[in-house]
Amino acid sequence: MTTTTSRTPCIGVCSTTFGDTVCRGCKRFLHEIVDWNRYTEAQKTLVWQRLNSLLRTVMGNYFVV
Repeated sequence: MTTTTSRTPCIGVCSTTFGDTVCRGCKRFLHEIVDWNRYTEAQKTLVWQRLNSLLRTVMGNYFVV
């Protein structure tokens, strides 16, 4: 996953419209999705860091990283 903060983590597989508080596609919380365009670069970077950490954790359960 990229750490370029000018892009959104959205991958177009949204589940928040079905009532999920965490999107099954991008793994962001509903409030992060709603407020993304208002976030500062520092806030976006923090979200990207959390998503990248989650990716490493999940992948580490299946592969030696």
